[in-house]
Amino acid sequence: MGSCLGASVKTMPMIGEINGKFLYSPPHLADKSFGKTTCYPSVLEIYVGNKDNDVLDIDQWPLPIGNMVKKEIFAGYPLFIFNVCFASSAPSLRSGISDYANPKSHWFNVFFGFYEFNAPCSKWSRPFGFTSDGKIDISDLLRVGKADWNYFSNYVYGVPQAHCKKNSAISGKEKCQIINPAVTIGQFKYIEVEVEEVEVVSAYQSNDEKLVNNYAVFTPLWQRVFGTHPPVEGYDQSFITTRMKMRFFIRFDKGYDLDLKEDSYNTYVYGGSINMDFPDKEYNEDFLRSQLAGLKQSMRAEPFRKSSKQ
Repeated sequence: MGSCLGASVKTMPMIGEINGKFLYSPPHLADKSFGKTTCYPSVLEIYVGNKDNDVLDIDQWPLPIGNMVKKEIFAGYPLFIFNVCFASSAPSLRSGISDYANPKSHWFNVFFGFYEFNAPCSKWSRPFGFTSDGKIDISDLLRVGKADWNYFSNYVYGVPQAHCKKNSAISGKEKCQIINPAVTIGQFKYIEVEVEEVEVVSAYQSNDEKLVNNYAVFTPLWQRVFGTHPPVEGYDQSFITTRMKMRFFIRFDKGYDLDLKEDSYNTYVYGGSINMDFPDKEYNEDFLRSQLAGLKQSMRAEPFRKSSKQ
């Protein structure tokens, strides 16, 4: 980026930088018959926790969401950076209505995309999502799934905090399996992982309880990005808990991080999701396969990777 534009963009809320770009090619479906997608127009970057002695001195996310997630979900964890480029159901340009908040749709509470987690080596002895001997750390991944749905997505969208909080604990019902311990996609090897029964809050609003304006600017923005939906007959409760299934490809490396200004462990995740309560199971699995096929195309074309010195 040019120095002037780069300096101004880096101080804007939620703006991250991947591959030296703040705008990034979004994830897409391989099969367009499942519906149109939308995305936030830049890489989203959130510092989870505090950088120095519990004082956050980072300007990319001026909201307290990173510290909120640290307190509610990652208590005891050192600082790490969450980066994402995601896609979800496209809202109507005219009405703003989408199926993201429609409990009858296969898109209900669904998004998919690219993630990068940066864990500074001065504070971490292992990569995020992995144990010190390189095995999958499912607790990290369940926690970040809860953080992503409950807070980074739906709390910012306007879901009351009490509903987010009650869905934030790991229930013990979750199931995790390694689908493929070593799959090569593009120039890298990944572990393919599937996780089921992850309970998270949804953004559905009935006539029962209403969305709230958690953030003056960003809540309306998030509702515009994800889209809204009117109440649906037969669904009388707002903010329904959904059971999500995720499948993703994950790997890590180590390098100098330009934001942290030190070496960091960098974990890369390409993941899709479906709502397990959608009644047509076969269609739902095809929908997930379409997400993953589109992600693989992106992985081969341009790996999602923060600009760093290797």
